[in-house]
Amino acid sequence: MTRRIQLTALAIGLAMTLAVALGFGTSLMRAQARTGTLAVFITSRGGDRLAATTLEVHDRSGWSSAGGIRAMTAPVAPATASVLRASVIAGAYDSIRVSGRVLVASIVVTDGKVEPLLVQVDGGLPTDLYAGTDDFNIGASEISGKLQAVAPFHLTDQAGRTFDNASLGGHETVLAAFHTTCHETCPLYTGLFLQLSREAPPGVQLLEVTTDPTADSPAVLSDYAARIGAGWTFATGTTDELTAFWAPFGVKLSAVDAHASVLLVIDRHGYVRLARTGVPQVDSLPPPLTSQLSPAGRAELGHGEGWGASQVVDALRSLGSLAARSLPGGSAAPAFASTDLTGKEISLADFKGRPVLLNFWATYCTPCRAELPLIERTVARYSDVAVLLVDERDSIAAARTFLKSAGVNARSAVDAGQVGNLYGVEVLPTTVFIRADGTVEGRYIGQMDAKTLETHLAALTTR
Repeated sequence: MTRRIQLTALAIGLAMTLAVALGFGTSLMRAQARTGTLAVFITSRGGDRLAATTLEVHDRSGWSSAGGIRAMTAPVAPATASVLRASVIAGAYDSIRVSGRVLVASIVVTDGKVEPLLVQVDGGLPTDLYAGTDDFNIGASEISGKLQAVAPFHLTDQAGRTFDNASLGGHETVLAAFHTTCHETCPLYTGLFLQLSREAPPGVQLLEVTTDPTADSPAVLSDYAARIGAGWTFATGTTDELTAFWAPFGVKLSAVDAHASVLLVIDRHGYVRLARTGVPQVDSLPPPLTSQLSPAGRAELGHGEGWGASQVVDALRSLGSLAARSLPGGSAAPAFASTDLTGKEISLADFKGRPVLLNFWATYCTPCRAELPLIERTVARYSDVAVLLVDERDSIAAARTFLKSAGVNARSAVDAGQVGNLYGVEVLPTTVFIRADGTVEGRYIGQMDAKTLETHLAALTTR
């Protein structure tokens, strides 16, 4: 009997050796590897069509195919369409390639779990990628909402390299208008950038784009950067390129001292999240910039219009941290007090001992109009759950009018941004589910469907 077992084991070993030699062993080992699922969806702003293509994923070992995608029209966001479910080796990936285009994102595939990817289609081509549940929801909201996207552009930096929309991807960008021969506000903006280069979170990109294509060639910009000790990007272009770039932001080309001044904070997907105009608060400048100031410019030094580096850094930290991830399940919900639509104080403590659905919205938020009535109808079946709506940066009168037109009667507070900042709200709507003990059960970024809402409410009320 022992000899028979040994012979059987030997036969199996020989069979496996032969299988490897014939290529079957590789398949067997691959089948035994830990795998997760990539669930790929597409969306668009205008119902663009994506041609049949293949999708590849990239990690340290190179590119590998995830599967084919049939031709399909991408629905208008926030709607999405599933185009591929692919089993891939668990691990970290840094990009995908689809229709010949490489889209960069941090993609983490976990054994036995699903990692959602949302691909934006524009003009028939994939243009952006949102990876993971939070970013997926952010993407659907951004693409469908009121956030202003940076229009397609093509510029040239001080080293003569192309600088375009792809250069904005993957990190936050601070953008300002300037030209090298300005003697008033432009040196102050450059001085502000010197502060930001020291104080901004890691990975933030600083970008100054000229309004004077005639004078500011790449060589001139390079000399300017060297003279002031700037390590960030300066960009120029033709008159047509710069006119098209600045027009959406209300900036006209100019070579004189008095011209429109603007600073923009752009998120890693190319959406404008903060806009500032006028004179920034800058108290001192290095000698090369101080000597460039005219008497009118020196009068502006130290006399800004209520904003400066600290406000810009705060906005960058909020974006970079994606505070939606800074309140994981089980963490304590931040306490706050605000004003309701009757002018009375309202706070999270008012609902102590009860589960709370906390929804952040605004009158300009189109998805909110669809979501708020769904919340009110659904929560009515959960008698223990309190609903508190937080209107971000609207007046009491505007909030009242909006809720009345939407047929929503839930209690609402108005917020100038403080409560939203506590909860890291970047995209509207955002909903936070808080258990009766004051801990966070979960959150959802973007417009919820009925199933998602029911799932969270059931978790809130589970004893």
